[in-house]
Amino acid sequence: MKTLTLFFWSALALSMFMGTAAADDMEGGWGTVGIKGMTVLFMSDVQPGSTDSEVWNWFSASEDVIHRVLYDRVRSLNFGYDLRLEPVEGTTKVMVTVKPISPSAMSRVKNDLDRMGKSMPEPSDILRYPEPQVVEDGDAFSLEIAVNRRTGVKLVDLLMVSRDRLKIQQFAEDQYPAREFTIDEVHMMLSPKEFLLNGDPIPNIGGTVSGHILFFTIPDRGRYLLSFRPHEGYAFRKAGVILVNKMTFTIDGDHFELESTKPVMGDGGKWDLWVLHEPDYQASDWLLGATGLPTHPTNP
Repeated sequence: MKTLTLFFWSALALSMFMGTAAADDMEGGWGTVGIKGMTVLFMSDVQPGSTDSEVWNWFSASEDVIHRVLYDRVRSLNFGYDLRLEPVEGTTKVMVTVKPISPSAMSRVKNDLDRMGKSMPEPSDILRYPEPQVVEDGDAFSLEIAVNRRTGVKLVDLLMVSRDRLKIQQFAEDQYPAREFTIDEVHMMLSPKEFLLNGDPIPNIGGTVSGHILFFTIPDRGRYLLSFRPHEGYAFRKAGVILVNKMTFTIDGDHFELESTKPVMGDGGKWDLWVLHEPDYQASDWLLGATGLPTHPTNP
């Protein structure tokens, strides 16, 4: 496996990206997005690390592009880009193209942060993007988003593209020390095959997503958070079941059926499905993703 480096940066970041140097470690966690039969790993990293850094990650997928935003609350920096993948016919290679993020995607991020009680600064313009690159399946590559020339601090995205999800997971976990297992390590995975609302099919809302809380948005109906367990202080309702590769639930008068191409929980099984419906969430489009708990709990 090779590790490549693609560079792009922001003029604003050169003067503002500062922090106290600390041990080098991955501060932003990791997540995956599936698109065109491939899985993309995203790992945000502040180098060197800082005890006062707080990096927030957001991404979503459409049919042919992944929207990506990194937001450093402490340093008040906000960077976004679109990542486009094109398989190279007759090979295992992939063409990777980085472009400016679409305004509609950045608007959705701002709405999410507003609902979480977080303010987001204006996007920091990325003035130079790398040329399209061809990478081999399983290659890792880094995008240096911001560099402070005086302190040497960098905001970096480490990415990996592969058709083998196991290879992705092994690489991601290898970046961290071993830890004790907790329930927070359990993730759901959804790769939509069919999505029905009250028996009617709804539009394709993206590629494969994984996380301990999944969500989807529907215009005029808001956002739905999906979990395999309740969360204290939040109004999750036991509304349905996960049965191997299917999720079915009924909430607020609507019945949903989501069928995935793969088991939702590990090797399968039948599990309770807990749902938190946010009807006031401003959704302008159909969207599928993974998220954390809202900042402000809602009492059951």
